[in-house]
Amino acid sequence: MAGPISAFASLTIKAALFLGFGLIGGVWLFAGYSFAGRMADLERRSIAINARYMRAQDLLTTARGQVLMGSVYVRDALLDPDPATAADYRRRLEESYRATDAALQQYVPVVDAPVERERIDKMRREIGEFRRTLLEVLATDSRSWPTQARALLRGRIMPKREGVMRVSEEVQSLNRSAFIQQQTDIASVYRATQRRLWESFGLAVAASLGIALLAILYASRLEDSIRRQRLKDIENARDLQRLSS
Repeated sequence: MAGPISAFASLTIKAALFLGFGLIGGVWLFAGYSFAGRMADLERRSIAINARYMRAQDLLTTARGQVLMGSVYVRDALLDPDPATAADYRRRLEESYRATDAALQQYVPVVDAPVERERIDKMRREIGEFRRTLLEVLATDSRSWPTQARALLRGRIMPKREGVMRVSEEVQSLNRSAFIQQQTDIASVYRATQRRLWESFGLAVAASLGIALLAILYASRLEDSIRRQRLKDIENARDLQRLSS
């Protein structure tokens, strides 16, 4: 009887140890998977915010550049003594406006807030008024352009252009503020994740120690049971020997 019991007890001890170490491994795997998942989510959010911010700033820069190019075209037209080139300058101006409008149509706010949408709508209106002013200037008598160029530039074109630049700077400022705020929020979430990681690490260590202690206690109880059974078997064997004698 001692052989089968000892073999069964040995298998039970191994099973208990395997189960304990398996549970410890499971706890650590769960903690690692949870942390990796949260960090990957934070990284995706940060990349998306950076990409949206850079895209918005690039489109605003494109719009501003096209507005400046439009004012340059009109300035060159006013200073050009050849009236035959006016149509070419009008064509360039329209191309510049279409490029500006395409950039604003692709624009996606960093944070879809009402104040930012309002600024973009205002920028579109300012650009539309700027375009109408430029076309009105080009529609005047080209023979008077060389003498009135400075007055037209300072009196009509530059104020409209400055209005567009001012609104675009407001939009860019809103973008920067929203970007900084979102980066701050992500940093806060990252710190909270680190704090939860250490809490999970502590719980995992405590659970591992508890599981290991339970496995050791269970194995010790099995060893004690085996030892008592062996002593009992020895005493039974001696009793049988005495009875046989």
